[in-house]
Amino acid sequence: MNDDEISSVLQQFQPRPEFVSRRTITATATTPNGIKSSSSFKGKQQQKQKREFSSVQYHGHILKLSYLLNKVILLKFEVSTAKPHMTKCVFISNDAPSSKLPTLLKEICENSSSSSENGNNSNTSLFAVVSKLLLSLNNLPPCENMTNKQQTAIIRSIVSQGTPMQRRIWDLQIMLLRCAAAGRHSDTFCSPIPNELNQNGLIGELILAVTDRINSTALSTGGRILHPQEIALLGMIYSLPWTAAGLLTKSNTTQNGTLIELCLDLHPILGEHPSPRFSNLSKKHGTTKVYHGTKMENVWSILNCGLWSLSYTKFCKHGSMMGSGIYFSTSHKVASHFATNEARNSTNSGTFQKAWWHLSLMNLLNLKGMSVLDDYVISCFPVFEAEIILPPKPDGTNAGNDKGDYTRRNGNYFVVPNSWDIRITKLHLTIELAKKTPMSLFLVTVVIGIIVIGWMQLYSNPVMEF
Repeated sequence: MNDDEISSVLQQFQPRPEFVSRRTITATATTPNGIKSSSSFKGKQQQKQKREFSSVQYHGHILKLSYLLNKVILLKFEVSTAKPHMTKCVFISNDAPSSKLPTLLKEICENSSSSSENGNNSNTSLFAVVSKLLLSLNNLPPCENMTNKQQTAIIRSIVSQGTPMQRRIWDLQIMLLRCAAAGRHSDTFCSPIPNELNQNGLIGELILAVTDRINSTALSTGGRILHPQEIALLGMIYSLPWTAAGLLTKSNTTQNGTLIELCLDLHPILGEHPSPRFSNLSKKHGTTKVYHGTKMENVWSILNCGLWSLSYTKFCKHGSMMGSGIYFSTSHKVASHFATNEARNSTNSGTFQKAWWHLSLMNLLNLKGMSVLDDYVISCFPVFEAEIILPPKPDGTNAGNDKGDYTRRNGNYFVVPNSWDIRITKLHLTIELAKKTPMSLFLVTVVIGIIVIGWMQLYSNPVMEF
């Protein structure tokens, strides 16, 4: 199997953030969004199409795909990367209502496999096989007319049967999405979201409203029937790969618990096999561990779509002194400094504090009650830990490709122009709970300050003699 073909399929089918436009692609089959065969299309058109699948990941000799049916039925498939490309369904949610579904999926897999068309020597491309699989899934009729009550029962069953770790990750996902919704560019960085919530100009407000009553405790123990928008959002969260496989740890870094560290380890999701492109370049150039500080409103998009360059866009805050690309440091402290500055400038707003004031945060931090949050101003400093491809050797023996999109270095800083040369491994969140200053104490402080300044001005002026 050609490694370039696998890398091309991964790049085409993995989700991308809203601000990244795809190059024009001509396909002989369908694209991941259901656009039919022999069509050319560009990014903006593609982003508006129906997209029911959540992810495609490379694990050695197979591609693993996740697909969401009827908002709550999770399907998982494996496609062999070696020819002939065989496809099989390896997981169907236990709550799938239709007994005919396994038979339908088996037929789809058989028809999608490359050997089904021209025998075992088929030259059908991996791209065409994956495209045909997703198009067939998009054309599946609904299993049956499931009511909101049935879908609610499925969601509650998923959450309640999950491990304590998985329930905490549900809370983390809800909080990260609320932070994206509270940001200035919520229409851009609330990605991915279900089509039911994709309303231009209203995305942020809608997400904050829809998630207002959603948290792991309420989902595990509550009895109300969920709204269709809540069901669509929770179903999408369920389908994300890090919902079931992420590892979340917590530690208090101060004695009184006002500075709390959360770490989301993504290694279980990544597996042992990077993409062929990353593996080949790591053998050629080597890799190193680096850190990237960012804003809370960006974290949701980065976790689900990866790190992409904001250079020369309206979202770029710190310029591009070393050229276009994603900036990293070998120092966690330096990356934390950038994240801290961003938090001071953005997350103290009323909208962000409203986003934080949520039961999901109380669950994450093991707080005794929501009233505790009333006494604090909340800030969060996110830092991503990643593995990146090193720059080519100075002697030119490991020169980059013809486009020159290889990593650059200046001391302890790296710039990576190509997102596919980055492998995010961990997310570090430092949450600071700063005690609010009582208004009476604040006024007393201001009055004393004015008196002291007046006194200093009075006695610092020289006495004029006549």
